[in-house]
Amino acid sequence: MVIIILQTLLHRLTQVHLGSILALVTISLNLLSVSICLGSVGEITFQSQPAQITRGVDKILTEKGTLIEMDDVVETLNGVVHLVFEDDTKVKIKEYSELVIDDFVYEPSTKKGKLNLKASIGNIRYTSGLIANKENIKIDTPTASVSVRGTDFNITVAESGQSSFTLLPSVDTFGNEYTGKIEVSNISGSVMLTIPFENTVVTSMVSPPSPPTVLSQNSISKIKRQEKKDKQDEAEEDDEGEEDEGEEEGGEEEPEQEAKEEINEEELVEKEEEVVLIEEIIVSKEEASGIFTEINNKVYFIQEDNQNKVSISFDPTSSISVTYENQGKLISGDHNNGGQVIVNINQQ
Repeated sequence: MVIIILQTLLHRLTQVHLGSILALVTISLNLLSVSICLGSVGEITFQSQPAQITRGVDKILTEKGTLIEMDDVVETLNGVVHLVFEDDTKVKIKEYSELVIDDFVYEPSTKKGKLNLKASIGNIRYTSGLIANKENIKIDTPTASVSVRGTDFNITVAESGQSSFTLLPSVDTFGNEYTGKIEVSNISGSVMLTIPFENTVVTSMVSPPSPPTVLSQNSISKIKRQEKKDKQDEAEEDDEGEEDEGEEEGGEEEPEQEAKEEINEEELVEKEEEVVLIEEIIVSKEEASGIFTEINNKVYFIQEDNQNKVSISFDPTSSISVTYENQGKLISGDHNNGGQVIVNINQQ
């Protein structure tokens, strides 16, 4: 009897121990899953000027290749940045704009995922990626939300929160142009955009989206010009990157070239210092160093320092008195005994 009881207790203890191990394994796997989710969800592939990423309490200045994570707040000033997410979704953030990465999940094997962004202010250009279940893609603004059906579109958010949405033509992998559709909605209503360059505006959360209208030809041309410029800027940056690689491979020739450029700049500065251009008449500094200088039947008053240059021309027969004050330095003089023409100059 005692032996049977002991065996039963040992069996139960073994079950408890194995259950604890399984629980620990499950917790460890969950932690591993969380750590994966907390990793990067995309990167910056282009920037005309650095932007700032707010990540928790950290402020990060961006560069090409900077990784993007969940909950990042991306803010631009006088530059543009392009983001590419893991599923190849592309977002262009224009000048003086802010975008929040609220949520991103993507499973490459099934192409299923979820994307939720928040455009707080400025201008955002969106291009769909590989996420197949488009109903899980949403971009919020202060006054509305846009649900994506696999296409390109533009969002402009004013300081007041008023949001403008424009459906754009898309291009597939074979270069064929097509147009998807987007649904713009808030608590007061919704509209569907299905025609290229169709636009709706939402002024507030309690106002429904305006009826869709196609943009004017002038506005469409402006969008197309901007698209062309964006592509040129990206191509130029790629070319610069290739040139930088070539210079690194070139090695020793680069310092020699830089030295030549520095010499040319020094020669140019020396030549500029040798002359003072006044009304298309070149006067050497030696000639212009006096209070008055007579050249080609004209009298000049000339004063120059590292920051300022003053020149006045007179008729040689005039009787002139000039007083010039610059940062406590006082210069005065008369031409032809002075008094007829009086000039006071206070340089600040």
